[in-house]
Amino acid sequence: MLFERDLESVYLCEELSGFDIENLNEGLPLLSYISIFKNIEKIDRAIRFFFNIQTINFDTPRQDRKIFVKSLEQDKKRILNVIQSMGIDICDVRIEYEEDGGVKEIYTKHQLENGKVKELNFYEESSGTRKIFSILPVILDGIDKGRLFVIDELDAKLHPMLLARIIELFTSKEINKKSAQMLFTSHDLTTMSKEVFRRDEIWFSAINGYNESILYSLVDFRKENGSKPRKDETYSKQYLEGRYGADPYMRRLQNWEVV
Repeated sequence: MLFERDLESVYLCEELSGFDIENLNEGLPLLSYISIFKNIEKIDRAIRFFFNIQTINFDTPRQDRKIFVKSLEQDKKRILNVIQSMGIDICDVRIEYEEDGGVKEIYTKHQLENGKVKELNFYEESSGTRKIFSILPVILDGIDKGRLFVIDELDAKLHPMLLARIIELFTSKEINKKSAQMLFTSHDLTTMSKEVFRRDEIWFSAINGYNESILYSLVDFRKENGSKPRKDETYSKQYLEGRYGADPYMRRLQNWEVV
């Protein structure tokens, strides 16, 4: 623990006791303020952690393609092994280059049942497959380095089984040896289960009466009788029934012509 803060004050760890925070600029994060004046390894380690957080979005196809090609050139065998383990029958990738070294075309190779290999232009693949190729090299590299990933709507365009396999890359101790983490938002319910997540790993986002977003964990949720959700409950079913809140309040259309 480096410091603890509540509405009343800030409480520093023993190593920082006596450090003057009375004149702290309100717009400057406490960690940054301390790191300016003190050379403390714990603080430096925390700062490095925040700088190493990797935010992933899927709105930059050109950038994704550059990352994908560079990663494929360096780690092609492992990337293809993971993709094939997900049930995607791509056995190889061929890249055509321009004379100046730029990428002209990308082709995926599929092994057919008769033993022949069929090539497809990368853009003929499904959007889900293209997304896997974009995200996988970045995730594998981050797992090697023990990074934290922040990903919005990870499940978009992905089959639930592919989503589960990506989550498994982080929950598998054999693969994730450096304790990389992933914080992601999702509307997928198939992975909202005890087989995939602990109760404290499932969080809900809801709008309160002041139009503010609030977050709460499943493990902190209380039923009407004050009890916690049990480990053996079907969380997705309970969520759809409105038991946990955080669901879009859909009103039934009584008269379509009037609407």
